[in-house]
Amino acid sequence: MTITGRMATAERHPTIETRRSRVSLEAPQETANALGGAAIQYQPLVTLWARLEARGGAEKLRGGRLEGTSDTRITLRWRGGVDTRHRLRLGSRIFAIRAAFDPDGRKRDLVCLCEEISA
Repeated sequence: MTITGRMATAERHPTIETRRSRVSLEAPQETANALGGAAIQYQPLVTLWARLEARGGAEKLRGGRLEGTSDTRITLRWRGGVDTRHRLRLGSRIFAIRAAFDPDGRKRDLVCLCEEISA
């Protein structure tokens, strides 16, 4: 098998050795505050091996100021129930999940298209 063939295969289905980062999957949890409102805090659910790929960046106007954003594709082993309410954490870096899907419909991988956010 040629190197080109191996790279093409790895792109379709990442092998375990390409998942080198340990990320924490976090879910939102609402807690009532003293004023009768709700505060959202994220609680870790599980730690997973992941493959991170930087996809680009942009500048967006938020709250009247220019803010840089970074788009990242994060590939995990298949896990059901992950959606855009969840987020991923790698150390102090936080990634908001913008889309999560099974790339080939075989429930082997879960691809999350994420935006890195500041805490």
